[in-house]
Amino acid sequence: MICRLFSNIRLVYSLWIDFFNRGLRGYTLSDVHDMDSYLSKVILKMLKEFKTLENSYPYNMTEVDWAIILDEMIDGFEAYRKNLSYPEDSTPELYEDRRRKFNKGMALFSAYFGNLYI
Repeated sequence: MICRLFSNIRLVYSLWIDFFNRGLRGYTLSDVHDMDSYLSKVILKMLKEFKTLENSYPYNMTEVDWAIILDEMIDGFEAYRKNLSYPEDSTPELYEDRRRKFNKGMALFSAYFGNLYI
C-alpha cells in the first residue's frame, strides 16, 4: 500500500513536471527522447487543421493543386505514423510502400515549408 502511494506520488510529480516544461519550453524530455514520433504526430495534426482552413495557397498554383499537395503531405505523415506502430498485418512490402509515401510527403513538406502560413 505504501509502495503504491509513493508510486502514485512519483507519477503525479512527473506529470506535473511535464506539464510545466511543456508550458515553459514547449516540449518535455520525453518528447526529446521520442522526437520523431512526437513531431510526426504534431505535424500531422497541424497539416490536417491547416487544410480545413483553406485560406491561402502558393501564388504559382491553384487552390485545387495546393489541396492535392497537402493531401500527399498528410498521407506521408500518416504512413510514417503507421510504420511507427508496427502493425501485425504489416509486410515488408507494405512497410516499404509507407516509407515511399512518407519520403514523398516529406519532400513536399520540405519544398513547401515556407508556404505553410495563413
